[in-house]
Amino acid sequence: EVGEEAARRYLLLRSLRRSARPVHILIGGVTGVGKSVLASALAYRLGITHIVPSDAVREVFRASLSQDLLPTLHLSTFEAWKALTPGLPREESHEARVLQGFLDQVARVAVGLKAIQERSALEGTSIVLEGVHVVPRYLDHPHRGKVLTVPMLVVLHDEKLHRDRFLLRDRETGHARPQERYLKHFPEIRLIQEHLLLLAQEEGIPVIPGEDLDEAVEKALEVLVAYLEAQSPEGARA
Repeated sequence: EVGEEAARRYLLLRSLRRSARPVHILIGGVTGVGKSVLASALAYRLGITHIVPSDAVREVFRASLSQDLLPTLHLSTFEAWKALTPGLPREESHEARVLQGFLDQVARVAVGLKAIQERSALEGTSIVLEGVHVVPRYLDHPHRGKVLTVPMLVVLHDEKLHRDRFLLRDRETGHARPQERYLKHFPEIRLIQEHLLLLAQEEGIPVIPGEDLDEAVEKALEVLVAYLEAQSPEGARA
């Protein structure tokens, strides 16, 4: 039975690689949960050559648009609340401001992410979008019907492991991404993850535990196969 399941999945994924209909895999999640590694692993297995980090889109906007024009773009998502225009009620909670700043930045970056999806859909190109700005409710586009769109959210429920990931990344990047900055804002990062998890639950978006990479890849492939079977049986038989 296990062998039959593996064979079925192999055939479905092979059909996806050969299908004329492109697939857009949307991988969301806060910093430090393993989105980039998962995106690379999935792209490799599916033969997808285009991986787009949402941070790259934000950097393009930062270079093009001044801080005065779009201030929240010029801070990290967990600090974007600091750039919100004055006017929020004094009694507004810090948590509410953090989420407002985050969602303001998400909405700005989504403009670029939607444009990339539209272009890829029209060209028949498969892509993997990954990043904290990859929030599906902000990413609908007119050419969605031309592609198989598979969203997922990567989460780290284990707070200690999440903290340790920042230490590991600090070492791997030669202190280019210092852990102190992320740990200082760790409560905000965890708050944003809670909000993303709530959105995923509301919209039925699959959640991928990020504690173990191999297990995350397996779970993501299961999600992809289930989506193919449920949403596009004709593609699965291609």
